[in-house]
Amino acid sequence: MEKWKYKEIPISDVKELLKNHTVQVESPDGYVSIKEYIEKGKKKLLKFIINGKTILCSENHLFETLKGWKFAKDLQIFDLILCDDNKYHFFTKINIDKEDDVVDIYVDHPNHRYYTNGISSHNTNMGKSLIKTGFATNTLLQNKNVLYITLEMSEGKVAERIMANLFDIELNDLYTIPKDRFMYVFEKVKETLKNRLLIKEFPTRSANTNRIRNLLKELDLKNRFVPDIIYVDYMSIMVPNKTSRQNNTNTELKIISEELRGLSMELSIPIVSSVQTNRGGFGESELELTDIAESIGVTGTADIIIGISQTDDMRLAGRYLLLLLKNRYGLNKIQSMVGVDYKKMRIYEVSDENENTDINTSHGKPITPKGTESTTIIDETAVKVIKTLKNNRKTNKNKIMKNKPNNDIKM
Repeated sequence: MEKWKYKEIPISDVKELLKNHTVQVESPDGYVSIKEYIEKGKKKLLKFIINGKTILCSENHLFETLKGWKFAKDLQIFDLILCDDNKYHFFTKINIDKEDDVVDIYVDHPNHRYYTNGISSHNTNMGKSLIKTGFATNTLLQNKNVLYITLEMSEGKVAERIMANLFDIELNDLYTIPKDRFMYVFEKVKETLKNRLLIKEFPTRSANTNRIRNLLKELDLKNRFVPDIIYVDYMSIMVPNKTSRQNNTNTELKIISEELRGLSMELSIPIVSSVQTNRGGFGESELELTDIAESIGVTGTADIIIGISQTDDMRLAGRYLLLLLKNRYGLNKIQSMVGVDYKKMRIYEVSDENENTDINTSHGKPITPKGTESTTIIDETAVKVIKTLKNNRKTNKNKIMKNKPNNDIKM
């Protein structure tokens, strides 16, 4: 058995090493395994000099300070940052007016901490992909055709998460279970599901709604596949149909959200995506629309916005809090607690009777007080909208069939 080798390597080398090796990184709590390597696309960079060490990072890179975790763009001169000598240090921040490709790593650590060049950092991945793959699996089990478009993780990584959920097998065990056992479970799931799941990967910052529209035409003609719902992972790393030098990040994201909504209305297919919270929403249990990062324009465009939050206590208990922040069709401010199984990449419903009422919000109030009724509410207007979408399906399918796909599309 090969012995462990510890050495400093560029983060760009991690992608290839993960294919055949177990890779660990140092953290304030010892060495932890790297589970995923995630390409985030081009981001505006900041340069930090801390305790004699230099780090280039995006504006949304998280540093551990005396006052908790803070985004790089929000750090003030009086903040102190934790380093690998277990001390907090002053820093120098330099705006270098440059964009470059940024990557992130996802580590196997309950607090998601690790050292970047000797400086305590945190996964910027707050579970967006886990939640979307969990929702996609649940939709699949409800006999719906699901199209999952990924711009961040590979098709294989997305498939692994969904398989772990469907097969009721821990993600790490997918590589170790015997082949005959795997095929047995696979065939059982195949017999149960009458619908289909398709996963399509686009490189980061390469997909727009026109490419998705052409993909749908081709899937219908070649595969006889029309999705009931589309998950996009995720809209912040898409590009508008038409780019302009005058557009900044906020303007681009607003345009992308408008184009996605337009495509959804055109085809009568719901599209689900996500955006990150800003500093005000990070680590909070009760989100507001103002906590959406990068563009307030998204809040005006989306029909339904669900805030998903998790405090440290909730993370340990395996819970997410879902809050309906906006509903164009009816009731708002409805909240519900769901369970999360990290090992099986699963989001599941928890009943009020079994819910742990000792999990507190940041304001010291119970999220699910004893005696409250279930928060599952079916809004009549939303039901009518769903009926309308179903009735329009055949009409819009004919629309797709009439428009022949572009022969130059590269799949």
